[in-house]
Amino acid sequence: MEPLCEKFGQCGGCAYQDLPYTEELSLKLGKLKDVLRLKTDLPDGLFHPVTASP
Repeated sequence: MEPLCEKFGQCGGCAYQDLPYTEELSLKLGKLKDVLRLKTDLPDGLFHPVTASP
């Protein structure tokens, strides 16, 4: 697959380049919530929706 981003190989986000942006954000939020559930006692309701980059 040809990289879609000029920062290919620098930022670590390349695993998501073939997904729609909204799906990428959803997956990243899910991963963050999973880690925080394992390591903290923060309630799920604490999380706000992800704000996409302009």
